[in-house]
Amino acid sequence: MIQDISQPNLITEEKWAAIIACKERFFNDGLTPLNNSYMRTEVAESWIRSNNKGIDPHKINVPNLDPHEFKKILTQNQVLIDTTIPLIQTYKPLVSISKCLFYLYDKNGAELIREGRKLESGESSTLFSEDTYGTMAHVLALKHKTPVQLIGAENYIYEASMNISSAAPILDENGDLIGCLLLLLPQSDIILDKGFHAIQAHSLGWVTSIALAIGQQMTLKNKNERLTANSDILETTLNFLDEGIITVDKSGEIVRANLKAQHYLDLDQEQTGNKNIHHYTANSRWLKQALQGKRLDYIEDSIQTLKGKRHFLFSSRPVFESSSTIPKGAVIRISSIKDMSDYVARQNSTAAKFTFDSMVGKSTVFESVKELAMQFAFSEENILLTGESGTGKELFAQAIHNACYPNGPFIALNCAAMPRTLVESELFGYEGGSFTGAEKKGRIGKIEMANGGTLFLDEIGDMPLELQAVLLRVLEDKYVVRIGGNELRPVNFRLIAATNQSLATLVQEHLFRADLFFRLSTLKIDIPPLRERGSDIMLFATHFLTEYCMKMGWNRPGISKAATNAMLRYAWPGNVRQLEKAMIYAASTAKGSMIEIENLPKEIHSLEAEISPVSPGQQPLNLSLLEIEATKSALDETNYHVEKAAELLGIGRSTLYKRLKRYNIPLPFDSNRRS
Repeated sequence: MIQDISQPNLITEEKWAAIIACKERFFNDGLTPLNNSYMRTEVAESWIRSNNKGIDPHKINVPNLDPHEFKKILTQNQVLIDTTIPLIQTYKPLVSISKCLFYLYDKNGAELIREGRKLESGESSTLFSEDTYGTMAHVLALKHKTPVQLIGAENYIYEASMNISSAAPILDENGDLIGCLLLLLPQSDIILDKGFHAIQAHSLGWVTSIALAIGQQMTLKNKNERLTANSDILETTLNFLDEGIITVDKSGEIVRANLKAQHYLDLDQEQTGNKNIHHYTANSRWLKQALQGKRLDYIEDSIQTLKGKRHFLFSSRPVFESSSTIPKGAVIRISSIKDMSDYVARQNSTAAKFTFDSMVGKSTVFESVKELAMQFAFSEENILLTGESGTGKELFAQAIHNACYPNGPFIALNCAAMPRTLVESELFGYEGGSFTGAEKKGRIGKIEMANGGTLFLDEIGDMPLELQAVLLRVLEDKYVVRIGGNELRPVNFRLIAATNQSLATLVQEHLFRADLFFRLSTLKIDIPPLRERGSDIMLFATHFLTEYCMKMGWNRPGISKAATNAMLRYAWPGNVRQLEKAMIYAASTAKGSMIEIENLPKEIHSLEAEISPVSPGQQPLNLSLLEIEATKSALDETNYHVEKAAELLGIGRSTLYKRLKRYNIPLPFDSNRRS
C-alpha cells in the first residue's frame, strides 16, 4: 500500500508496532523496509540511503557550519528570515501552550531559526541533511518539495523516536525552493487516540499554511522590489533623454514629467499633478487630437511659460484603457527645434573626411594654394573656390571646414545637379502644405542644416538668378524664412562656394548678381589644374594605384618610363578625377608588374604616338623640367631613400641614379638612404 507523503500519517497501534518492528529488522537483520505495507515509500527509501551513507542511528553527529560561511548564508537569506519572524511571533502564545518549537532552514538545510529564535552570525549553526542526520521531516520536504510529517519511529535517529515533526517547503512564485519550515513537538507522549490524530492533522496543516504565507509574502516583496527597481530605472531613463517626456490624463492634467520637460515648461517636481498641459498651449488643435487618441509626430507649435513664448516640436502616443479603444491619456514628447535641426543636419551632413594634412601634392604651385587656403580657413568671411572640373574644389572645402568647424555639420548642395524648381526648397526649406507635393510636416532646408557649420554650394554659377537675391539676404541678415512661412529663423554658418565658370563673365552677361559675386569673392582661391602641377601627376598616380590595388588585393605595379612620359605630356582636361579613373583602367589592364604605355586609356597613349621622336639627349625642355621636379618631389616624399623614390617614380634604381647625375641633383651623404 503506497501512501501520499504529503498527507498526515495517521498512526494506529497496529501501524505503530509494525513500523518499530520494521526498523529493528532493517538495522539488525538488514531486511528492506520497502516491502513493509505500513512504510511510506519515500521514508523507506530515505532510511536505505541514510544507512548506505554510514549514519549511525544511535548517535547524533551533525557538523557545525564554518562561521564565515554561516555569515554569508544569513546575509543571503535575510529577507526570508525577516518575513518568517513576524509570522512565528503571531503564533508564539499558541506554540508555547502546545510546547511546539519552530525551526527555519534554508534550501540546503542550514539552520536559520532555532526554537523560534533567529540565529546570529556569531553563533554556531548546523547543516541538517540526509547525509548528516538521516531521515527527517524537513529533509524529505526539501527533497520532494511537499509537506511531510514524521511520527516517532519514522525518524531515522533513535533519539527522535518520540518526536512529532511536521515540515513544509517554502516556494517562490516559480515553484523553486526558498527554504523549509519545521514544527517540532519533541519527546511527546504519543497516545494513539482521536485527540492525537487531530494534533497530527492540525500541526501539518498549520505549518503548511504558515510556509505558504511566507512564500506569498516573499513573492509580494520581490514583486514590490522589482516594481520599485523598474520605476527607478524608468525614471532614470526618462531623465537621461535629451527630449521632454510628459504623461497627461484625458483632461490634460500632467501626471508625470521628466527633468527635460520640467525645464521646458518651467515646472517644479512638486507641481506635477497640479498643472494642466492646456495652461501652456491653449487652443492647440494637435493637443485636442492627442487627447482624443490620435498618434502625432513632430507638430511644430509654441508654448507660453514665465520665460516667454518658445517653439517646440510635439509628438504624442495615446494611452488606452485595458482592452478598450477609449483613450485615458497620452504620452507627449517635446523636442527642441534646434536639437532636431542639428540631428537632421548630422543625418544629411556630407562626411568631411579630407584635411590639409591628407591632401596629395608637393608642387610649388599647389603648396602656395594650400597655404593660402589654410590662412583663409580661420576667417569668418565667405570663400569662393574656382578651378576646372576635377581639380578638388570640394576637397579644399572639406579641409577648410575641418580646420575651422570640425564638430559642426558640413552640408553640400550642387546647384547644377537638380532641377531649378527644387533648388529653392532644398536650400531654404518649406512649411507643410506650401505647394503641391510638399510634405505635410514641412522640411528643413540646407541653410538651417548648416547652422553651426559649413554650407558648401558647388557650381554656384548655375544657381537661378531669382534665388541669388534671397541667398544674399540670408548672408547679410543671418536669418532664413522657409517657403510658405513668415518666421525668421536665425542661422550662423560659413559659406564656401565653388564654380568652374567665370562669375565675372556671368555678371557681365547678367546671369549672376554683381552684389552676390562681390559678397562671395571676398576671399578667393584659384585651384590650379593638374597639368600645371608637374610632379604631382606621378604622386597622384602612385596614390591612386596603391589605393585601388589594396582594395582589390593586388600587388601594385610600377609605371614604365614610356607611360610616365605619356602621363607627364598629357593635358589632363578632367584633372585629378580623370587621373584616378586612368589609374584604375591601367591597373585593371596591366598583365605584368609594370604599367606600360598601352595600358593607359587611348586618349593618353594615342597623343604620345603623335609626338615626333627626338634624338637621345634632346629631351624637350618642358619634359626635363617635369622630370627634375618629379624626381625632387619623390626624394623629398621618401626622405631621400633612393629605392623607395625609384619605386614611387616607377623606374629602376639604376635609372634614378643616372637621372640624378644627368640633372646634377645632389644626395645627402648617407649610405642608409641610398638603398
